[in-house]
Formats: sequence, C-alpha cells, structure tokens
Amino acid sequence: MADATLETLKRILDSDEYQTIPDVPLFDEHDEYDERKTIRDPETGKEIPNPNFGNLLRRYGKEELQEIVENCNRRANDTGNLLPFGPGHLIPDKYENGKLVEKTDERKQPPVWGAYSNFRVGRFGPKQKLAILADQHVRKDKIAEARDYPHRSIELWVQDRYADWVAHLKRSPKQDLGLVIYQANRRKVCYSMDAYDPTNPPDVSIQPPVESGAPEGHKEFMEHMSYAFPHMKAMHEKFAGEWAVMPEHEKARYAAGPGIASSTSGFVPSTGKEKLRMEKTPDQIAAEVKSAADAMSAAEKQRMDKAENDLKLARYEKEVEGLKAEVAVLKETNVKKDQEAKLARYERDLSQLIAEGYELTLADEMGDVADFTPERFAKHVERIKKCYKRVPTGAGQQEFLPVLPGDVEGTGDISKEEQQQIISFATKNGIGDFTEARAKMRAAK
Repeated sequence: MADATLETLKRILDSDEYQTIPDVPLFDEHDEYDERKTIRDPETGKEIPNPNFGNLLRRYGKEELQEIVENCNRRANDTGNLLPFGPGHLIPDKYENGKLVEKTDERKQPPVWGAYSNFRVGRFGPKQKLAILADQHVRKDKIAEARDYPHRSIELWVQDRYADWVAHLKRSPKQDLGLVIYQANRRKVCYSMDAYDPTNPPDVSIQPPVESGAPEGHKEFMEHMSYAFPHMKAMHEKFAGEWAVMPEHEKARYAAGPGIASSTSGFVPSTGKEKLRMEKTPDQIAAEVKSAADAMSAAEKQRMDKAENDLKLARYEKEVEGLKAEVAVLKETNVKKDQEAKLARYERDLSQLIAEGYELTLADEMGDVADFTPERFAKHVERIKKCYKRVPTGAGQQEFLPVLPGDVEGTGDISKEEQQQIISFATKNGIGDFTEARAKMRAAK
C-alpha cells in the first residue's frame, strides 16, 4: 500500500503550484514557568496569592521535541494530511462549564496557504538552538501575501503533543523562531528573538466540571466544616489550587483524585492507625491539622522564596552577560583609539625629523614603526639621528634644487637667516621653487 504522505507530497510537488522551503523552525526547546502572582479563589471569586508562582509548568527539551515530531509525522503518515498553515490562529469553539455552547463557523477560519511536512529535530540560527524543523510548501500565488506574515506560531495540543495548525502572523509571537523572507529562488532567515510562551488551544479534558447541583444540606455542612475545621479548609483550598495546574502525569500519582486519599489508594499507605485517629477528639484532630498546615506553609514559603530567587538570579546573570559584552566593546574601542593616538605621535615625531633635514620617507617609516611600542620607537628615533644622513639645509627629501639668492633677480638683499626660513617653509609646504616659496612665505606674514 502506498504511503499516504508521499502521495500527498507528490501531488504538491508535481503540480508546480508550490514553492518548497526546507529547514523552517517551528518550535524550539524551552522551559515554561507559572508567572501568575495571583489566582481566583473558586469559592469566593477573589484574587488570592498563587501558591505555585515560579514553579516549572512544562519543559520542552530534546525528548519532548522528538515526541512532538514523531506524533506529527505519524498523523501525516496515517491520514496523508500535512500540517496546514495560514494567516492568523484558528478561532476556537466556545465552552462554558465544560459544555460546548457555540461552534465556530468554518467559513470564518483563516484560509490555507500551504502545509508543512518532514518534521525532525535539529538546530538553527547563529546560536544553533534546538528546535523542530520542517519543510514548508507554500502556494506560489500566496508568496507575495505571505511576505507580510513573516512570524510563525504553532497551535500545540499539550496533552497529546501534536500540532494541527501553524499561524503566520504580522506581529512577533512570544516565540523564538525568527523571520522567513520569501524570494524567487532562495530564502533568507532573519532572527528577531523574544521570550516564549507556546500556543495552547482549548483542551476539553481540563475544562471545569459540569455543575450538577449540590445535594440537600450541602451548604450547611460546608459552613459547619469551615467553622469547626478552618485549617482543613485552608489545606483543601491549597490542594485544589495545586490540582488545577498539576500536569497529568503528576495527577496519576494520586489515585484517589483531588482531596484526602484513602489508605488503599496508594497515596497514603495503610498503617493500621486509622481507627486510632478516628477515636481522637475534634480538638486533638484540629491541633494535628493545624500543626501539619503550619509545617506545609513554612515549606511552601521556602519553596516560593527559592523559586523567586532563582528567577532573580537568572535575570541578574543575563544582565551581567550584557554588561560583559558592553565592556568588551569599550575595550576594543579604547584599544583602537590608543593605537590611532600612538600613530599620530609617531607621525609627528618623524615629520619633525624630516623638517630637521634627516633623509627618510615618512610612509615607509610609518609602515615600519606601526607596531612599535613607545619605548622601541624612542630607540628608533635615536638610531635615525645617529645613523641617517642629514641635509644641512633641512630640505629632507624634497626633490627641488634651492636657488642661491644671488642667482635670482631681486634676491641679493636676502640674509642667510631668511634664506633658511624660506627653505624650511618650502620643505614644509612641498614647494619646489625658491622664488615661489619666498613670495608665499612673505604673503603669509
């Protein structure tokens, strides 16, 4: 029997209506933490402190990504339907108290622009982050429109760990996946990473239970329990809040479900002391419950403090890394400026030697001394003064022949001191004619 996925791919590729872009990242590895500082009390409806603030909710590492990949590939192989994508997220159906009250009109859902196939775990981007990669098949008549929706956000079913839609968005989602720029025969990936919170479609399995109505006397009984055993009520509310956000694999450990487990549930092992406990007075039981609640509160506070400190430490470490990068840039800038200042001093000193009549070429000398330390350069200057030929007129290597004053009309009245001044002026300004240098020097005065 032919593979359904291969047949679907063959229809797409043979139609010449799609452009395939390989290795598009869809979902990267990350941890998710409960950042809600408060939650709503199910009984009073008031906001109360979240006892699970800072706790790890879900972790998506290499094993979890591989499980999602296998589920997506298995669904495609079983049905031949690839993972579709289009502009924006799907509009979910509306539930109230666990019941479907309104089903979304399918005509209002976003159109399909193409599909993803060939899911695998790999690395992408400059930081080589681990992620789910897939081949994107986009309709050629939608490429121009897709350029305006460069971001991607998958709709992942957390319990079953598979995706059934990829939303292409104009605005960046809280997901670390970057941009895809469509071009005629190539692709270009530009990374614009943010924090991450994956799309979590409605999960009917964790909808609030349908209220069937309280039995007769239930209200009076609960009021009596709250009055007689206030600490037990607090423990129950705490456990109910934890149960609401507890992962399914953790719930499986508590066979008796939320509440106080029986001795046969596996939650609390049987010790043979249940009869003794039942013979205690209400005051004794209340005292034991209070002691246990106090111990749990202290441990819970310690755990929450640790989680908050861990979050602060992570933020501080990130800030330190940023400061280290800034310091490195400043060091590099200072080294460059120091080098430029050093070369300027070397050029000034060598130019002074040329003005004093030493025969040397500035460009050649600067090339030789560029890497010299100040101490080594000082020794080089002494060597120049000791070993290099010096022109008595101070003309350096200017290629002109100074004309004697008596050989030029109107120069017989020039003193030897002025002659030297004219030669120095000509050397400094690159003038090769004595008369021209004299005229310019006098005009400058």
